[in-house]
Amino acid sequence: MTFLLAAGFVAGVIDSVIGGGGLITIPALMLRMGISPATVGTNKIAGTAVTLTAMLVYGFNKRVPWEVALKFAGWVGLGSVLGAFFSPRFLAPLYPAMLWVGTGLCVVTLFLKDKILSWMKSHHQRTGNSLSPLAIGLGLVCGLYDGAWGPGGGTFMFLALFYATPMGLMGAIAASKVANFFSSLLALGAFGVQGYVQWGFGSLFAMSLVGGALVGSHLALKHAERILTPLLLIVTALLLWKHL
Repeated sequence: MTFLLAAGFVAGVIDSVIGGGGLITIPALMLRMGISPATVGTNKIAGTAVTLTAMLVYGFNKRVPWEVALKFAGWVGLGSVLGAFFSPRFLAPLYPAMLWVGTGLCVVTLFLKDKILSWMKSHHQRTGNSLSPLAIGLGLVCGLYDGAWGPGGGTFMFLALFYATPMGLMGAIAASKVANFFSSLLALGAFGVQGYVQWGFGSLFAMSLVGGALVGSHLALKHAERILTPLLLIVTALLLWKHL
């Protein structure tokens, strides 16, 4: 149990900034629960708790572009519900492709972060509240993946917002927590209705993630650009590990 709580804390730190905590929590839960829908469903408690915590911290500090974030969250939430109810055997072929795409975007962001941020500052001065068709499509795909499985879903939401909207680094981080919260919450309800959630154990596990989320979100408020690189490096390594 000590190992699970420690893994949850580390996952909470990562998840509260750029997502990807499920790449730690799902394997950790599998050691105790095995590979089953209940593992994914129980993990949604952790995902809901950590993203709610981070969302509240960013919201309290006025870093959330609420209108765009809620619109994006709506499309992500729709995909999440469909993914949670959809048979995994139909969605399974999509996982390797999405993991490879997500890994590639992480690598590009990792090595070209400064150039991307500089380009965005000079070309994305508008703060429009509408979502492009690209952002909507990415939101649906991210939701489908996150609802049906989850590991890395929050990272994909962050990357979608970072590349497909003009909100910048901190805005993308904060808005991705709103989307990830709604995705996790709706998926949790869907798994719960099907009886795939261990509520007591999952709630205890989630407490360790909340502690990590408090630490991670406060770090992001002060040092977003500084901590992005090491966290991207960790998530990229975890994504590559899943390919092996």
